[in-house]
Amino acid sequence: MKLVRDDVRLYLITGTVDMRMGIDGYIAVVQNRLHMNVFDNSIFLFCNKDHSKLKMLYWDSTGFWLFYKRLEKGNHFKWIRDEENHSAAITEEQYGWLMQGLKIDQKRSIEAVSKKYA
Repeated sequence: MKLVRDDVRLYLITGTVDMRMGIDGYIAVVQNRLHMNVFDNSIFLFCNKDHSKLKMLYWDSTGFWLFYKRLEKGNHFKWIRDEENHSAAITEEQYGWLMQGLKIDQKRSIEAVSKKYA
């Protein structure tokens, strides 16, 4: 199952943010801190200080979506810390790894095997 259309980009915001913010607060982070266009067909992922909560901001041409996920039982996202760049473009595969509790900078994943019949 695809998360998003092929033309949608995913950006992980590498610093921590206040999870109490709403849509307008996250728009301000994207525009003022990252100097990015929030309407530019992108999904922006934000994480709290202890990496147990994640929010995703997305503009779908009619309005904004703000998704929220809270991990339970002491689990944490393997979040990138890069205070210099403030954001990192990630692939849908890396997003999947993040949601499974894995690091997104994996050296490689298990290659898919296609069935071949002789």
